[in-house]
Amino acid sequence: DDETKTGEGDEEVSSFADNRKLWLAARQAMAVGLRRLASMYLDRDRPYEACEVLEDAVREVRELYGANSFEDADVLNHLGEAEVAAGRRQRAAAAFQGARESLSYWQIVNGGGPEVSEAEHLASAPSEQALAARVLDKRLTISEGRNLVKLGEHMKAEALLRRHLAFEEDEHRTEMGGFSLAIVPAIDLLAYVKMNQGTEAGYAESRALYERALAVTEVQVRDDNLQLLRRYENLGMACFRARDWPASQAWFRRADALLKAVGREDDDEDVQRVVRNISQAARMEHEQHLREQQAKLDEKRKAKEKKLRAMGLM
Repeated sequence: DDETKTGEGDEEVSSFADNRKLWLAARQAMAVGLRRLASMYLDRDRPYEACEVLEDAVREVRELYGANSFEDADVLNHLGEAEVAAGRRQRAAAAFQGARESLSYWQIVNGGGPEVSEAEHLASAPSEQALAARVLDKRLTISEGRNLVKLGEHMKAEALLRRHLAFEEDEHRTEMGGFSLAIVPAIDLLAYVKMNQGTEAGYAESRALYERALAVTEVQVRDDNLQLLRRYENLGMACFRARDWPASQAWFRRADALLKAVGREDDDEDVQRVVRNISQAARMEHEQHLREQQAKLDEKRKAKEKKLRAMGLM
């Protein structure tokens, strides 16, 4: 009888375990299904519905895996990207922050945190989930950084965009020790942020970064490639913001020459934009020259008046 009871108990335990496995599998399938549904909504330009579905997915994932899990970070990142698509950038920022907190906690517990380099990470033969976490870290870094840029939070965005650039440098080195064109967007975005911080140091670094982007591009493309147009215009704008009017005009003129070299006419939209920029930089240089001349005249007038007062003639 005891053996019979023990057998029946084992069957009940086994049945409970099987049912729990089925329950977990169903919940996991639901979480995956919600994310897929959200992706469908985003593909159909329905971001608000995607956000609602992803909020349900967050609750589902947290019940399954907890609030500081890799899965929680992943779905919160998707929610942040959906909120960006919906134009709700503050809500996106909150979702990205939650994703970062969950991912950081997971990385601390499981190893492979942000202080581990790409080479060290790969050399350690990480698990499949650890590799997925690394990919998520990269994706979250650029998504969060871009959102902060759109919010005008350039100081906060800088650290994330520097990290994003470091990721890209690790991934896109060439055999000759240089970098592929794939790192140029990361350089451009960091340069844009530095330019919009409104400091002399920011202008100087922005210009240096845009020059680096140009150097990488020049190695990879022909002299008449229109990818160079963006590089020339970025440098023209960086110099403009730094009030280096002659250098700004020089870069915009290079952009104009490139457009003419590939057969663009005077009524072309790009040509007209570049010509306007040349004209504006030239006007600013002229106005600066007038201000400097006026300042010199004012100094001479003041010196003359001082002399006349000393002589008792005023």
